[in-house]
Amino acid sequence: MPQPKFDTVAVVGSGVIGRSWLRVFTRAGCRTRLYDKDPQQSARALAWFDEDVALDRREGLASADEAKRWRALITTHTTIADAVKGAGFVQESGPEKIELKRAIYAAMDQAAAPSTILSSSTSALDIEAIAGDLPGAKRCIMAHPCNPPHIVPVVEILANKKTTPEVTKATIDFMTEVGQKPVVLNWYVNGFLLNRIQAAVVREAFLLVESGVADAEAVDSCIKDGLALRWAFIGNFGANHLNADDGIRAYFARYADAYRSMIGDLETRAPKFDEATMAKIVRERGFGEKPEQVRAFAQWRDRMIVRLKALKAKHPQQ
Repeated sequence: MPQPKFDTVAVVGSGVIGRSWLRVFTRAGCRTRLYDKDPQQSARALAWFDEDVALDRREGLASADEAKRWRALITTHTTIADAVKGAGFVQESGPEKIELKRAIYAAMDQAAAPSTILSSSTSALDIEAIAGDLPGAKRCIMAHPCNPPHIVPVVEILANKKTTPEVTKATIDFMTEVGQKPVVLNWYVNGFLLNRIQAAVVREAFLLVESGVADAEAVDSCIKDGLALRWAFIGNFGANHLNADDGIRAYFARYADAYRSMIGDLETRAPKFDEATMAKIVRERGFGEKPEQVRAFAQWRDRMIVRLKALKAKHPQQ
């Protein structure tokens, strides 16, 4: 992987997303300056980093030299001002509360060099509301990842009204350089792309279980053993295109009415997300709920996605 244009970056906030960004940036060779207002959270993030890299080593996905080099690239800092010093790019991953995001961005904008790009991992908030009124709004942008970003590469890019085209391009280029897959939104919409698509599937999956049409295992099997196998390689529109020998236009010429009927039949109400349904899903899917069980499941997921990505890279679409 070639050296990215920003050789020094900062990560502000070290929760589930922030700690994963540590892996993205250090793996790309960036010196990475970490800040969290809770020093214990920073320590937990570094412990997770070490555990995750050790797992990669055991799986043959990283060498001892790589692990040592990645870890040496991280430094921890006790203030935002110190963390952003010398950074060309800052990835904010603080709590998903507008007042906290605004305060963090105000502090970063005041402390960072004028040329430093300030990027947010926000999963729902509009970057315009977070940073649009700051003196440095022109260098503020959103780069919302899919969790966990060091495993799942897509990242949604959204500018605010004052963000310069140069900052948007530099962010897209940098995300590509560190191994991510940037996708650009033309304007803000609640939930962005990822979460809106996910919400549609979540709603229908829960309602099918709540109503008793099928159990949780059946619903998940339709996704993991059916739809997702196609989606993982060719996406939704690609799957539509291959559902007819003569492509997507011909497919919907034949089945548009059927889709209109199904879409019209879909529930518009939200699921209850009640305890009875949750317990039913946990039981039917056999989920372990202890932290160590959840972590083991996540590690298995990560290893499988890494292998799938390697397969896709080895066999690119013709």
